Amino acid sequence: MNEITITDPCVLFALRREARGFLQEFRPQERFPGAPCRARFCGPEWLTVLVLETGIGQKRTEEALGWLLAKPVFVNVPYQPKVVISCGFAGALQPDLQVGDLILATEVIDTLAATLEKRPSAHNPSTDRPPGPKARIRTTSSGSGRGHGIRHRGLDL
Repeated sequence: MNEITITDPCVLFALRREARGFLQEFRPQERFPGAPCRARFCGPEWLTVLVLETGIGQKRTEEALGWLLAKPVFVNVPYQPKVVISCGFAGALQPDLQVGDLILATEVIDTLAATLEKRPSAHNPSTDRPPGPKARIRTTSSGSGRGHGIRHRGLDL
């Protein structure tokens, strides 16, 4: 017998105001009880996503991700997202970024400045079309140990 699992994508926002535009398109439908932060299934039935509003800071984000990756149970069915997307305003602190810019990381650096293994991707930022008419795709790369210039608590992002 196969175990049933909910695999809807999960989108993380630190603040409700960061999620506002997304929630206008993906209306909240049902609360996910037991989460350490605001957690709601949103969107139409055929395209449901779980939206988490984690709160500000690394500690709150780690708490929310720990809960999420522990396969929490919703109505007796485990939830294991097929993808987790982090969204927010952090880029607003960079003068060369504009509203609607989408930053796609080409590398991920952990808190000890070690580069995490790069997984192959079907996405090619130099040839793929931006997701919307007003969006530009920007990529980041650590290259010489520096990211795109976005810094958070002394770490290159």
